[in-house]
Amino acid sequence: MQTPVSSLRRSPSLGAVASSRAALVPVEARALSPLPPKPPAFLALREPPPATLEAAIGQLGALSRRLAAQGDRRAIFPAIYEMQVRAMAADLAVPGRYADPAWMTRMALDFAQRYFDAFDAYEQGDRAAVPEAWLRAFDHARQARGPVTNELMLSMNAHINHDLALSVAATGGEPSHRKDFERFNACLKANVDGVQALLEGHLRPRGSIAGTLDKLAGPLDEWLAGRMIAAWRATAWRHAMAIAQRGEPAYAPVVRRATWNARVIDAVGQAVPASWVKRGLI
Repeated sequence: MQTPVSSLRRSPSLGAVASSRAALVPVEARALSPLPPKPPAFLALREPPPATLEAAIGQLGALSRRLAAQGDRRAIFPAIYEMQVRAMAADLAVPGRYADPAWMTRMALDFAQRYFDAFDAYEQGDRAAVPEAWLRAFDHARQARGPVTNELMLSMNAHINHDLALSVAATGGEPSHRKDFERFNACLKANVDGVQALLEGHLRPRGSIAGTLDKLAGPLDEWLAGRMIAAWRATAWRHAMAIAQRGEPAYAPVVRRATWNARVIDAVGQAVPASWVKRGLI
């Protein structure tokens, strides 16, 4: 059994990257968002979240490097996630850009922990504790049964379409936070090229069909990716507001959407000839 993420989080080597959350939050915004009451059981985390964005970055980087060293294709998601959290930390540090960066930070840390929780449960063989959307993503990667880009899509689906609504609701997200939530879409969109460079440079071989199609498409695929992520996040926000109003009954549509997406993405990946995947053509 591999070392759980929770063990990595407690590693002394990661302690050095943690610093005060205040360093990420402009002085004038630090007291705007009071801590929400303890969330109900269906929103609760298995483990406490990282203390700071820097700690989350360190944890994601350590996990990605360990998985990559083992030849585990699950390395793709924490590598890209680390890049996104770095971008978020820089964006939140810009004075006046967000009305409530303290809430954005708290929500982001809860959001990251939901991924770590799912990963830990999967590693420990506790499949019942892993949402189906994450099960399909992890199984797809461990079995190498489709294109590496499908693993990224499956992980993004589980993370955004399942976890995000829960994190917004669990950290006291309310209508006044919507502008900040939507403002972060610009940061994600700006990072699409970085994600693509990571895929091209480290995870997808030169001359692959996917790489050739990407070059032929020009900026179109980046535009479509940005629109897809923004649409998924908008749906997650609506689900979070429904959870805030109706509680656990509003969680069922979250599960249905994420699970349906995962099944479709998984089916598409399995339709790709195994020989293409093995030869690195896609």
